[in-house]
Amino acid sequence: MNPKDGVLINLRANRDVERQWRKENFPKEFSQQWIEDIKNNLGIEKIPEEFFNPLQASDLSAFACRLAREKYQEEHGSNDLSLPPLTKVVGSYIFCPETTILLYEYMKAEEPMKFKPGDEGFDLVSATHFGRRMPFMQADYPDIIGNGMIDHYEIQPHVFDEISIKIAIKPKDESSA
Repeated sequence: MNPKDGVLINLRANRDVERQWRKENFPKEFSQQWIEDIKNNLGIEKIPEEFFNPLQASDLSAFACRLAREKYQEEHGSNDLSLPPLTKVVGSYIFCPETTILLYEYMKAEEPMKFKPGDEGFDLVSATHFGRRMPFMQADYPDIIGNGMIDHYEIQPHVFDEISIKIAIKPKDESSA
């Protein structure tokens, strides 16, 4: 995560591997002391059931962005909250059978392909698991995304049915220009 430029890069994005990792590593039960400490820290009597569900990829991306911003401000001795929102999200070497099926005809290209809203293929890229991440982040984390809109997707095919997807985001005021 580069908070100064608003760029987030995810390497080797594989939804199935990520889901399996969460299934194996997310605790099945939490110690009572741990739960009590959380309730005390939050000043609540009951922890919502959703708290115990593992975070999804969009939530983890937002969390990474927040941590990177805090670290950047700490290292630069700044309380400047004017760091830019995300302007680019890149998923490199994505392997996902669902994505491969959706984008199969474009994966034969040797050059990167760009899809703007309204272009044939834009909706397909939006429907991939990586493309869906952005609308969820826009809805759930406006402090990370700002009021931006997807300007375009760029896909780059790789060998072995892997693909990279770059999502470029423009702030709303620039998008309407």
